[in-house]
Amino acid sequence: MSERLMGMARGAGQYIAKKPEVVGTALKEYNTSRQAAANRALEREAMQQGQRQFEETMGLRKREEEREVERQRRIAQMLAPLFQRIAGGQG
Repeated sequence: MSERLMGMARGAGQYIAKKPEVVGTALKEYNTSRQAAANRALEREAMQQGQRQFEETMGLRKREEEREVERQRRIAQMLAPLFQRIAGGQG
């Protein structure tokens, strides 16, 4: 290490020795920032899970709607001849 770096390290060490609360504050801020980062990661995961759940739910609803439309189409197709006879006076 150069003399300049050694001097800076010595000065920092002396400062910390005179004001130990600086280290405590630094460690507290470090832990706070780590916790905030962990919270953001959890929030991102929760949002992604919510998005997946939403997409799954919408997919189920869409398939249910498609099945219902198909069911109604088949019923209409089966009843069409009956309605034609009734409309034509053949009923």
